[in-house]
Amino acid sequence: MADPKRTTRIVYGVFIAGVGAFVASCIWQVAFAVFAGGGAAEPTSLKVERACADGIEELILGVDVALAGVAVGGHEQEARRSYATARDTKWTRRAEIEQACANDPNGKDALAAVARYDRAAEATIVRQANELTLVRNQAQSFISGHRR
Repeated sequence: MADPKRTTRIVYGVFIAGVGAFVASCIWQVAFAVFAGGGAAEPTSLKVERACADGIEELILGVDVALAGVAVGGHEQEARRSYATARDTKWTRRAEIEQACANDPNGKDALAAVARYDRAAEATIVRQANELTLVRNQAQSFISGHRR
């Protein structure tokens, strides 16, 4: 039978060598990704035609502007109305953009992605309005004359 101390040393040695190899591999991969440009590659071509791509970018910008510009201190319906108004000021060419994307093989998917983004943004605004209204009402409950 083998000496228990020797067996323990061998097991620990193999373990330490394995951990060292793993750490060195991680360091190498991170260093390569950071310094050698091994990160995600930039897309070199559009998935939709240029007119559709420009329109999609315009619609996305409209959602971004609406998200950034809406005050969410009111009630749910106020938040929805405020968001829609802010978004629609940038979406004046929506029908034209939909037409430009209609004949593109990926155009419908691109428009659907924008629609999902729009719904998610609106849901975020409504959720924030609801949460802030509750907290605001709680804060106002300490002021005489306000309902709790």
